[in-house]
Amino acid sequence: MKLRFIVAFLMSFPLCAQQVTTCLDYTPFTLNEENEKQWNGPNVETLYYITEAMNMTLDASIRAPFARCIELLKQGKIDVMPGLIYTKEREKFLHLVEYGSKDQLAVFFLKDSKTKIELDNLLSSQVIGMHRAFALPDHIKQSELVNHLTPITTVDTGLAMVLKGRIDGVLATIPTGEAIINEWPEMQNKFTYTPLALANDKRIYLAISRQSFLAGHIKTIQKTIKKLAKKPELAHLQINTSY
Repeated sequence: MKLRFIVAFLMSFPLCAQQVTTCLDYTPFTLNEENEKQWNGPNVETLYYITEAMNMTLDASIRAPFARCIELLKQGKIDVMPGLIYTKEREKFLHLVEYGSKDQLAVFFLKDSKTKIELDNLLSSQVIGMHRAFALPDHIKQSELVNHLTPITTVDTGLAMVLKGRIDGVLATIPTGEAIINEWPEMQNKFTYTPLALANDKRIYLAISRQSFLAGHIKTIQKTIKKLAKKPELAHLQINTSY
């Protein structure tokens, strides 16, 4: 009888103090003078609020190139990654939970570049770096830009290559590009960007490893996202769902 009571008591706190691990290729936040977190982009900030609302803690200390993060997720060595777009390949080994609208893509290039990046009139010699694990939206695959793309290991590596004149620009989401530029003093105030047209499919997803304990709490995560979407103080995150 006593054993049943203990088991029932423990089961009443299934998510208490659970730690959720993610992997990012940029620093998730900085601390201001008041020692408050200043999040580098809405995706990791949204993930933080989701875990907080579910009485879990977020470990965002793992830093690796995007492709390596995806492998860790596939292997079940981390639990979740925010900010992914849908692909059929990803759905084979991940649970994809919609939570918002994806960030706009842009091509970042040097302000003082002799040849500006004009997406409708790219020079044949212009080369744009793109993260090798980045899933290109269909409208970019069908554009002239795709003929100028070359693989890079990370966005920050690509931006460093632009500084050295090895490539002309880097394709990245605006928040990611800005976060990396602001993180590196040698890059600050040296870059500008040209935004790309928005895709028809603007949804972004939490990618959850099928081997993670979170895989058993998909409905709870969806309910949490719906609750957060109604909070006016989180309106800047543009959390929304269609389910």
